[in-house]
Amino acid sequence: MRLRLWLLGLLHAAVAGASNAAAGALADPAHFNLSHDGLIALGKLTATGALIGLVMFLKQSPLPARWDGRDRRQDCAPVGPAGAPTI
Repeated sequence: MRLRLWLLGLLHAAVAGASNAAAGALADPAHFNLSHDGLIALGKLTATGALIGLVMFLKQSPLPARWDGRDRRQDCAPVGPAGAPTI
């Protein structure tokens, strides 16, 4: 489940970066247009935006650790007298 959420976040970061860069292309319609060269420039711009979004996401949320099936909350439970876990 954690890996699935991480992958979804990675996808969202790429889409957000690409769409942000594509929206920035509206500032220069003479360069970013529907001609062959304009579409190539737009593709490069959106790919760069997606890459920046991915790198920023990976900086904030690195690859999650491998899950071994144990509940990690039990590892952090405080211990009371005689070793009994407290709630």
